[in-house]
Amino acid sequence: MLGERRDSQAPLPRFGSGLLRLSAPAKAVWNFSKRKPVGALGAFILLALVVIAIFAPLLAPQDPYELNALNAWAAPGTGGHLLGTDEGGRDNMSRLLYGARVSLHVGVMSVLIGITIGALMGIVSAYVGGAFDLIFQRVVDAFMAFPGIILAWASWRSLAPLCGTLYGHCHSSWRRGRHEPSGPRF
Repeated sequence: MLGERRDSQAPLPRFGSGLLRLSAPAKAVWNFSKRKPVGALGAFILLALVVIAIFAPLLAPQDPYELNALNAWAAPGTGGHLLGTDEGGRDNMSRLLYGARVSLHVGVMSVLIGITIGALMGIVSAYVGGAFDLIFQRVVDAFMAFPGIILAWASWRSLAPLCGTLYGHCHSSWRRGRHEPSGPRF
């Protein structure tokens, strides 16, 4: 009969006893999140950035390129501009969402270029072999031993003459407690 329980029926499972079975990848993600919460947070932020970049045209409240001089420097929250506007009257929220696309593109492309160049250099070094391979490995080891910020600074200083006036206008120093432009130093 309806509503009666027969002895052959098993009792209902208790809460938390496997009602919700996770697939193997979902279990791996859950275990990773429990073991390394900071890594899980980083993965979540990266995933959010990718989703925002992909769906920027749907998420952006207005056209990020539309100029409106009457709305220049509008305060956040005024006139439907959640983050305000810039000097051209363009919506900052829309520009931020579309900017995620550019940031993601630059990051992915720079990693792909680095991987390609590194793989080609490794292949050539392994193919040639011998003394060239050993010397090349030591040069790569020397570059990897430098902290990244010092290597970036040295690259910037060595490429500064190529930048010319841009470097001269941007470079300044702090002397005697006040800001005084020092001009280009090549």
